[in-house]
Amino acid sequence: MGGSYIKLRQGDLRAKDDDLGLVPLLHLYGAYHFTDRTSLVLDFEGAAASQGRALDFAVQVRHELPTGWHVYGGYRTLEGGADNSSVYAFAWLHHASVGIGYRF
Repeated sequence: MGGSYIKLRQGDLRAKDDDLGLVPLLHLYGAYHFTDRTSLVLDFEGAAASQGRALDFAVQVRHELPTGWHVYGGYRTLEGGADNSSVYAFAWLHHASVGIGYRF
């Protein structure tokens, strides 16, 4: 029977952790339409527990092109980590996002 684990090595230092699992996240999505083709999109995924949290929030302006494609730009932040008896690690990242997509 197999299992999942994380293994790290740097020089003579080695570490292995087999406490790896999945965390379901709540997803919320909303859009306010300025026009038929341009909208403000809010997108959130997150979960929190006593062992840690994961939060992903984005706000974007999205413009639909007449061909089925769309372009967007905005801001996204990712925050989270773990705080328990064996791990303490948190990160908070901020970045601009731009992209193009196709809906079919």
